Amino acid sequence: MGNQSPTFLLKVANALVEEVIQYTDAVLETAQQLQNREGFMDRIRGAFAAGSLIGQLNKNLTLAMKISDNAAQADPSIALDDGTTPALVKARALFQQGLIAMGHKSFKEAVKYFEESISYAPDQATYFNIGLCFLQMKGLFRDRTQDAVVAFQKCIELDPETQIAIDAGKELARLGQL
Repeated sequence: MGNQSPTFLLKVANALVEEVIQYTDAVLETAQQLQNREGFMDRIRGAFAAGSLIGQLNKNLTLAMKISDNAAQADPSIALDDGTTPALVKARALFQQGLIAMGHKSFKEAVKYFEESISYAPDQATYFNIGLCFLQMKGLFRDRTQDAVVAFQKCIELDPETQIAIDAGKELARLGQL
């Protein structure tokens, strides 16, 4: 990788994230189907296959972040023509890791990924998903409803004119916060 331009590295990192985005929903659905098989041995085989599929997605995301870091080290001001930066690639990769964790009902882990994603690029969908995770965690560790309220409010603050802001508003209304 040493002789590749920072622009090329950033394009590769971005393409890896795009590929994962394209397949995440299908892989999570397939993983769920594999894990729900009839019979003990089929479930065991399904769990291994599901883990392998999810592992490949996470491997690609980790690789994308590493390549993105390499691009940023080679040229700290690197940005693609469409505005893609190493920070944006990392934010999107971490967001996808959060979605994958959410799909496995690992809500605490998902929040960790989403919060790290926000540190690179604040995004409405990320705040919205943090709110949803906190609602799912209600009663698991402690009541996280107030944390969900804060996340939904931040989602709305970024741009109250979007559909996701309206969805966050609906969640706030259901929580008696509007």
